[in-house]
Amino acid sequence: MNFSNYYQQLPSDITLSFASAEENEELMKEMDVNQLVTQLGKGEFHCGVAERVIDDVTLVSDRFNTAISVYLEPPEDTICLMLATAPDSEISICGQTLEHDVMTLLPSNYAVDIVSKGMSGSDSIMLSKARFAQISQSVTPFEEVIDVATHIQINRAEAMLWRNAIVNSINNNIEPEAVANMMSVFIARISEGAGSNYSDLPIYADKRVKVARQVRDYLHAHYQQKISLDILCEQIGISMRSLQRCFKDYFGCSILAYLQAMRLKAVHKQIINNQHLTVSDIAMQHGFSHLGRFSTEFKKHFGISAKQLQSSYTRKQFS
Repeated sequence: MNFSNYYQQLPSDITLSFASAEENEELMKEMDVNQLVTQLGKGEFHCGVAERVIDDVTLVSDRFNTAISVYLEPPEDTICLMLATAPDSEISICGQTLEHDVMTLLPSNYAVDIVSKGMSGSDSIMLSKARFAQISQSVTPFEEVIDVATHIQINRAEAMLWRNAIVNSINNNIEPEAVANMMSVFIARISEGAGSNYSDLPIYADKRVKVARQVRDYLHAHYQQKISLDILCEQIGISMRSLQRCFKDYFGCSILAYLQAMRLKAVHKQIINNQHLTVSDIAMQHGFSHLGRFSTEFKKHFGISAKQLQSSYTRKQFS
């Protein structure tokens, strides 16, 4: 499947298109969703997002054209029912690598990292914990309400049914009762997965998860500074071999590749938002000391040179 066909799954009339990860993050911030997107693939970035609020339920579908790492944390006192999809590759949720399609229940006291090796997307339903508990008790009255991050892997045919149901609901602005019925079936399906296909996401218990997240958090806090693997080993208190293995198992790339992607994203964001500094000054601020190498890597990563990007946004500003 090419991205054009994948993108066209979204309802055209209400889909917003974004050419950068930071623009996508701003939209999700408006929905009170804490979502951080790091582009891991090479070339131009494209993303589409469609959203619809029906009664007290928010429906969201998105599509990304390249490999990404997404940190996702739902709004406070909210449950997110999400179908994550990678049509042509594997998808990883909190370090668990799964094929293609995963149904996830994510309470607001949990956060997940979703990593794809190629195109990916999600179709989600967000509702209050109180509403979720009410529906759960009506669907499965003799079972406890699920209150932990949970996922089950589903087949392509079932994934397509769920994806179409959510996208069609966004497109057609269906009645609240129909949305409630869809959520009831979704919750029942998650509950049915309590057999061998069921798994609590290893958010806190897995040492590998803890190490990988500690490294990621340190990189976010200190990426403008000089960072080496030796420094990270000292900060985390782990051997270099274990450090590298834990991170790559979780995020699917090396620590240095992730750090570079993070720095390039920061430069990209500042070029768009600050037209008064030179590209060289911005690059130096974000940890790049070799400007020739930076220019090459920036163009390879985003499919456009840093100076071309700055020039295009300067023209938009004065047009």
